Amino acid sequence: MRLWVKRAARICFVVCRNNNFLPFGFTGVLAEIKGRGGRLAAAGEVAHFNSMGKRTVIGKTYESGKEGAKPRENDWDNLIVVAQGPRLCHWLNGQLVVDVTDEDCKHSACKGMLALQLHAGRPMVVQCKDLWLKDISPCRQEEIAKCFNFWDSIKKENYYVFTSAR
Repeated sequence: MRLWVKRAARICFVVCRNNNFLPFGFTGVLAEIKGRGGRLAAAGEVAHFNSMGKRTVIGKTYESGKEGAKPRENDWDNLIVVAQGPRLCHWLNGQLVVDVTDEDCKHSACKGMLALQLHAGRPMVVQCKDLWLKDISPCRQEEIAKCFNFWDSIKKENYYVFTSAR
């Protein structure tokens, strides 16, 4: 499935996978395929890219000594991605796992393809359901965070619904 979206979009989807395939540390990671390539932020990081592209980790998404978000075992996970302006946030099961502000105009993308990716490697099954997409341009980030504490609080009638794979 491929969609072209502006950065002012909120993507909500539920993912279930075999928890033995990847270590928990990769859950919620923000990666870039083109441009700079590689991982932009690991799970648990609050990162900032300045206008020259210098990356600085400025905080954590959870308190020191506390455990970050982990996927559920043998159950569906709620993964919410909010992309608004230069800020990208990922929530896993209601907990913020990545918060990145990217002010590098040369490398950041203000539009692009939304895709669900399957990595090469061992045989696996990837299942997705309940994929929702909504333009959030008039909203502020703090209001969005309050709305997304729980999957059930989402007003689904306001979303575009994709019910079949393409």
